[in-house]
Amino acid sequence: MISTIAAYALGIAGVGCLYGSWKDRLAAQLRPTLLGWLLLIGSGYLAIQASGAEFGTTVIFTAPALVAWLLVAVNLELRQSKVRKRKVAEPTEQVETDGTRSLSRHLLLFVMTVPVSAAAAVFVSVALARALPFSYLSHIAFAVLFMPFVWGCAAYWVIADSKPARPAITIIVLGLIGVATAGLK
Repeated sequence: MISTIAAYALGIAGVGCLYGSWKDRLAAQLRPTLLGWLLLIGSGYLAIQASGAEFGTTVIFTAPALVAWLLVAVNLELRQSKVRKRKVAEPTEQVETDGTRSLSRHLLLFVMTVPVSAAAAVFVSVALARALPFSYLSHIAFAVLFMPFVWGCAAYWVIADSKPARPAITIIVLGLIGVATAGLK
């Protein structure tokens, strides 16, 4: 029981450190980032010790994602109120853009974030689940729980990266590796 509580506490603290270092984006944020990853590793170790390999591994991959979503949702509410205040206080300029170029870029982003990232996430999740020493039912549960996390990370990377070729090539290669190692034919 104490190991389970400690695992969740370390996981929350680890995600908090990573979120804080990401939010500030300072060059001196290496220490909180490293501390966050070490806390998450410690959380994973304690979760496996407390709940066994199957449930502990599932907790390792799902709990930090849920805590991160909570932190992002809190930040979204704060940011929206700041944006509303700014809109009232200061008018912004309209920027003219080329509609065709914008449409093709957004179409490419859509294709990379929805079908390509989703397919790669499925293949990588199934390959990882099959590599773990679980029962068949646990393989299915792990893949179902892990796939949205991988898909979200891949989609975020596609949208956030200034060079769209970098995440596109990496995601496609990881998807192909997932197909090869999962034995899906």
